[in-house]
Amino acid sequence: MKKIVPFKKELFFKNNIEELTSISLEHNISLKDNIVSGNFIINGEYKLDNNDRNESFNFDIPFDISIDSKYDCSKAKFDIDDFYYEIKDKNKIEVNIDILIDNIDEVLISERCIEEEKEDEHEVLESDKEVKSLFDDLDDNENYLSYYIYIVRDGDTIDTIIQKYNVSKEILSLYNDLSEIKLGDKIIIPSINEKI
Repeated sequence: MKKIVPFKKELFFKNNIEELTSISLEHNISLKDNIVSGNFIINGEYKLDNNDRNESFNFDIPFDISIDSKYDCSKAKFDIDDFYYEIKDKNKIEVNIDILIDNIDEVLISERCIEEEKEDEHEVLESDKEVKSLFDDLDDNENYLSYYIYIVRDGDTIDTIIQKYNVSKEILSLYNDLSEIKLGDKIIIPSINEKI
């Protein structure tokens, strides 16, 4: 893919210009982190206003051009596509430089990333099935609307937690490993409403 980037700059001369007798453009352009930078060197000669004498000129113009990160510029090549000027005033010209950037590609989301997203989605679905199967094992006469997370405090036992939240040990063991509880453990406690 090719892109043309226009660059415009006004150059001021120390004397009045009758005409430009010669003009040339040199450049050095480099790329780092999607920033095109370098210098334009414009030099030549001009005829002084109301005088047969020629005067030389030389302008060194630094520039930076930021390229959108959606483009891969790792193989980019640079050149000048067009260069022209216009005398704007007695001591000023406007230069127009079109920079050609070749061999850039628009970066697309790779199929691999899409596949990874699908795998993540699949894992979520699998974990949803596991939660559903927990509910399937419960008594049909009970409806679990929500659950609490209880943090085990000093002096707590399974029996005190069961008594406090009015839940059976069997139901609590569906959500938690009750073989050994210790201070700071998080216990999932379902909130149960009886079906009518």
